Amino acid sequence: IRFMDISIYSRDIIDELSLRNAIMLFASGFVAASAMVIPGLSGSFILIVFGVYNSIIVAVSELNILILIPFGVGVILGFLCMIRVIEYLLKAFKIQTYMGILGLVTGSLVLIFPGFEFFNGWINVYIIFNSWICDFVFYV
Repeated sequence: IRFMDISIYSRDIIDELSLRNAIMLFASGFVAASAMVIPGLSGSFILIVFGVYNSIIVAVSELNILILIPFGVGVILGFLCMIRVIEYLLKAFKIQTYMGILGLVTGSLVLIFPGFEFFNGWINVYIIFNSWICDFVFYV
């Protein structure tokens, strides 16, 4: 099992709150919480993409309330908004929503099994097979 050094993907640690940092923390919390509600997506991965993962870990360990407030507000609003969006999608587009969720979950299997070498051109076969399974499950 190989572990990545995620520190190379994060920006400098945010320790002071400016308007720009507050907006970035709020947005990253909002998107990360939205991703946590959707199966197959990782909120931690979203924080790494935004470059604030290390900042949030440090803020939690040091109880830096000034950094955690905009992030926490973003998390709460992200959860509430995404729950409403998924609720609407399940009512309006039930089969398509289930297919999308199933696709995200089965698509993430490639990444969670260590030693799963699918990136040698076989990823296209996997995606097509995954789509076929979703079609079969929901239309048969």
